[in-house]
Amino acid sequence: MRFTQDVNGTVLDNLVFDDGERNAYHVKEGIVKGVQGGRLLPPTERPPVGFPTVGEPLLQFVSATTGGDVVVQHCVFVNGSNFALQAGHRSGKFTVKNNVFIANKMAAIEIYGTCANPPGPGNMSKCGEVEIAYNTILFTWSRTKDFQDMGYGVRVMTKAGYTIHHNIIGASILAGVDHTRFNKNEWIAVDHNIFFVNKDKDFHFSPASNTRLRIDAKDFDDIQIASVNGNKNEIPKTLQLNTDYLEGYLSARYSESTDFDRNSPSNQWRSILGMNMQGTMSSSVTMFANKYPWKEALLLFGNVQGYGAQHGSP
Repeated sequence: MRFTQDVNGTVLDNLVFDDGERNAYHVKEGIVKGVQGGRLLPPTERPPVGFPTVGEPLLQFVSATTGGDVVVQHCVFVNGSNFALQAGHRSGKFTVKNNVFIANKMAAIEIYGTCANPPGPGNMSKCGEVEIAYNTILFTWSRTKDFQDMGYGVRVMTKAGYTIHHNIIGASILAGVDHTRFNKNEWIAVDHNIFFVNKDKDFHFSPASNTRLRIDAKDFDDIQIASVNGNKNEIPKTLQLNTDYLEGYLSARYSESTDFDRNSPSNQWRSILGMNMQGTMSSSVTMFANKYPWKEALLLFGNVQGYGAQHGSP
């Protein structure tokens, strides 16, 4: 679903966004016992049968939208191939409340300000407010299968105030929350969230250019932002997860191998003629953005009292 023009007053309520039938999955690589299909194929890698993956966000508000108050609540976002929710925010308040995000790529939530900056170098406008509250965000995968680029539960972008509270944010390939885009620290509050098993720490923070700090929730008091209180590093025992998918994620590994023989007859001939020698490289992954059963995503409402997605309104 994409919004391109007037959005003031928009409320999205009780919707399920699932890319599982629109994506293409490998038939041999990244197979996990008990999980349907193999690893996700990127849009550039065609399956032997059927159509390639469509690399678009599940829900998108493009930069040209006119601004105003928006609410996304009581929804499920599952198997997104290119962000679950990505939004340009020109003005007003953007509320993301009481949703489940599971098995999405790049980031579950990315919202950025789109209003103009005031004149002068380094000046930044605050276009509006973003509230991210009582969401359950799990299994956010990287952009590519090598696990090196993105994979955030929440990605804090520029020109917006962020209040992130009472969420469950776990099993991100990189960080639960990413704050490396140099949005103003005094605009960001991260309070009363549960973080766990985010593979590259719970919080990424860049206090200056060319630096990236990786911080666990237990050390959040060291982060110089507007508010950082009551966050916990613990694994909720009551989450109703697909255990086969969980086991695959916990065991996920990426590997590369190269085959290069400079003394092979073909490379010797290339060398004599001044041509570049050649080799081959192969890569494989045990799991990458595999399909999560969407009906099981519905079971994640109301798992943890006071945190994450609740039955009804929290």
